[in-house]
Amino acid sequence: MEYFSSEIIDLLNKLNNISLDNYTIISEEIKKPQETSGTSSSEGKSTSSLSQQNQKEGGDQTQSEDNSQSNGEKQIAITNMERNSTLKNDTENIDWDFIKSEIELMNSSWSVLMLELYKANIPNDTINSFGDFLDKAILSIKNEDKISSLNNLTSLYSYIPQFLNTASPEKYRYNLENTKYNVLVAYSLVTQGDWNTSLAKLLEAETSFLTLFNDAEYIKNKEFKVNKTYMLIKDLQNSIIYTDKQLFFLKYKSIIEILKTL
Repeated sequence: MEYFSSEIIDLLNKLNNISLDNYTIISEEIKKPQETSGTSSSEGKSTSSLSQQNQKEGGDQTQSEDNSQSNGEKQIAITNMERNSTLKNDTENIDWDFIKSEIELMNSSWSVLMLELYKANIPNDTINSFGDFLDKAILSIKNEDKISSLNNLTSLYSYIPQFLNTASPEKYRYNLENTKYNVLVAYSLVTQGDWNTSLAKLLEAETSFLTLFNDAEYIKNKEFKVNKTYMLIKDLQNSIIYTDKQLFFLKYKSIIEILKTL
């Protein structure tokens, strides 16, 4: 179930090109003519310039060379670490091929989860409904329909807290997943421009999360992180008044990152 929870969140994030990783590794190959030994000094200066330029740009760079190229060419591979910026995200140029591959992997794991749910005495109707929304999510992703994909994936996620409420004796797990669900719905609604309903879902997320403060055993040794999470929920609520999607996504990324660690 943790796998499905994590994968659904990742797919929802991919629909706006939001990455929880701070950096992306980018590799680039460059071909240039072989140089004689007499020009090795200038070659060294060129490599140094590349390195210095990269440092000025704030990235880390490594370089390797392959001298086995034919036609007197040298192959140079340059690897850069580029910082991911939520404020500069292109939310429309979606990598549908990657998302399709991921939803196929989820589907291949569905039979395993289905057996676990049956063993946990989850009602058949609830299990079948989850499977139905999985099919709908697959179809909307196949058709590259962003809004339908958002709605179907969040509907799919709504079953995670339901399953835990029945199957898990640890009630904090239900409250955590229910908090995540409401944050995810708010994120989906903001993507569609529905700010008022999004705020209502964030208030539900706050209510769900506040129940964790009553579980002394759970928050033991987690008090700082739990308090920080609550403040981030409030911060996300406050961002609604600006009706700016990039600002909301920036705040949303922070809350999702920490919720995944609780």
